[in-house]
Amino acid sequence: MLKYPYSLVNNLKYLKSLLNTSSPTIFEIGCNDGTDTQRFLDLFPGVQLHCFEPEPRAIKQFKTSIKDDRVKLYEIAIGKGNETNHRFYQSSGTQKDAYKADWDLSGSLNKPTGHLEYSPWVKFDTEISVEVQSLDFVVNQHLCLDVVDLMWIDVQGGESNVLAGAQKTLEITRYVYAEFGHWKEPLYEGQMTLDETIETLGEGWKPLSTYENCNLLAANRRYEK
Repeated sequence: MLKYPYSLVNNLKYLKSLLNTSSPTIFEIGCNDGTDTQRFLDLFPGVQLHCFEPEPRAIKQFKTSIKDDRVKLYEIAIGKGNETNHRFYQSSGTQKDAYKADWDLSGSLNKPTGHLEYSPWVKFDTEISVEVQSLDFVVNQHLCLDVVDLMWIDVQGGESNVLAGAQKTLEITRYVYAEFGHWKEPLYEGQMTLDETIETLGEGWKPLSTYENCNLLAANRRYEK
């Protein structure tokens, strides 16, 4: 399998040629403060972005930095089913050269395990309740789509539940970009390895490449020419 050192969103020329449209529909599941959202907006003039984020601090930053009619923000987590109050493990902490002074990038619905050793400076001292919905439910209730060009999944160990709750949506999705466990042990309870992610997607999906040793890009064989 081909490997690339940087995130797919930083390989802008390749990403643009991959989707091959100036007006893609993108689901960004785990959008945090909108950093990648802005890259999508800059790259695709006609993009329709559906962004999902349950972390209150990140939502506040997102609303400050992203003001664009091409974006719809859903202040929920995406999972296997629907729950009004689901435990969310907030992350915090900082270190020299950290991207943020208050690290909110590692929060998860899944209990942190190996992460405590992998990045001991990241703390998980606070738990809050967030709303969870399945992607299939969101699409059925709010959207009428023929195709999703890219499903971008960055949910800190909860990828299996996102995929489990998106079976109908995956049928009309061209590409999936999903994080997987890359360390000697899962960083979160229930986090999938690369092989488990490929197996979960199933035979209808073709692995294309990995990025940063922790993200898989896969193509829906249904849309292969």
